[in-house]
Amino acid sequence: MAEEITQCKSCEAELHGEFCSSCGQKLITKRFTLWDSISMAFDQVFNLHQGILFTTKELLVAPQRVTLSFINGVTKKYFHPFRFIFVWASLSTLLNYVFDSTSAISDYMGMQPNDSAGAEKVGKIVEDYLTLIIMGAIPFFSLFTKLFFRTKKLNFTEHLIINAYANGLTSALGILLYALYAVPAFLPIAFFGSNLLNFVGGGYVFAKTFDQNIIWASIKYFLAFVCAFLLIMVFSIIGGIIYAATTGGFSGT
Repeated sequence: MAEEITQCKSCEAELHGEFCSSCGQKLITKRFTLWDSISMAFDQVFNLHQGILFTTKELLVAPQRVTLSFINGVTKKYFHPFRFIFVWASLSTLLNYVFDSTSAISDYMGMQPNDSAGAEKVGKIVEDYLTLIIMGAIPFFSLFTKLFFRTKKLNFTEHLIINAYANGLTSALGILLYALYAVPAFLPIAFFGSNLLNFVGGGYVFAKTFDQNIIWASIKYFLAFVCAFLLIMVFSIIGGIIYAATTGGFSGT
């Protein structure tokens, strides 16, 4: 006869049912199989109550329900915002490689490989580190969305959460446009559509979260993007100057 389990294996709290009332750990009495491991992995992504697809659907339907609930402590119901942006940004980066959208955009804008070696290097960096760039820009976004969206008096960390969900949602929706980069005739739609999606999608999340008109919220979100971009450029220039000065980049060749 199997030994009855009365304590949670994770936190050792007393068990009263299938799930631990202290940490939420599910009671598991059998040995793991390969199918169990695969099922648990898929459950984290496709879970109808807590998975990334459920959270994406909720952000499309009522983003304020996700953002404000998470900020107010409802953290088990939705996919964590920073994991949310990481997963969708990583998938976006993968599809960027598959459809070579960076080169497609360069061709559409009439840039030739020899036109600018610097631009080519920048494009390569963006292609290789797109996930990190998307996630790294969120703190800069948050500085300025905190400035432009002040009605609820949320702090910087709470703006980080909202921006993570907003950027994750736009990354998820942008995936639908990647296939268009493979068709030259659809490049204008893919290029302008992805940019419009970023601002309208982000504006939609902030409009619903802060009870504002979507057009006005999208304008403010665009202004936050411009300010964040300029600040990132300033830091990049300063970093480049420091790097050049410390490595002898200013010395003659």
